[in-house]
Amino acid sequence: MAILTALLVSPVNEQITIHTDSQAVIDSFHKSIYLSSISPRRYSKINNNILWTSIHYIIRELKLKISFKKIKAHSGDAFNNIADQQTKIGHLHAIPTKILHNHLPNRVATLMWNNQIPIDRDIHKCIGTIVNYKRLIGEHLNHSNPKAINNDRSTHKRYSMES
Repeated sequence: MAILTALLVSPVNEQITIHTDSQAVIDSFHKSIYLSSISPRRYSKINNNILWTSIHYIIRELKLKISFKKIKAHSGDAFNNIADQQTKIGHLHAIPTKILHNHLPNRVATLMWNNQIPIDRDIHKCIGTIVNYKRLIGEHLNHSNPKAINNDRSTHKRYSMES
């Protein structure tokens, strides 16, 4: 989201260098360049596809040239420390940022949760996570010793949202 926000305020025809400590962000950016030309099935399997489509749309519209500079995390870089602090604050913010994506070109159908929240992740993994949490809750509700649940951290790792 920080990249999107920075690009939104960038002047037209500029060379933008994004400093980040996240190799995953750099890799995802490069993988997502051709989102508009892949099949809807492959598109729907890419995490944060709405965000990445929006980023590349802004880059094309503003005719930006983007490069990345990988910096080492926790190396004392003042701006990186500020970015980390802002990220932590953002995670605590109660209202999520909503990207209006209906105007994006080559957009495939977007599944919505509760008619409000777009699902921009692999739907099969998303459903699998929901099923796993439902199973986990059932295990806990039927557990013979409820106090033991708090001590059993292994079940919490099995159903991670990031898997």
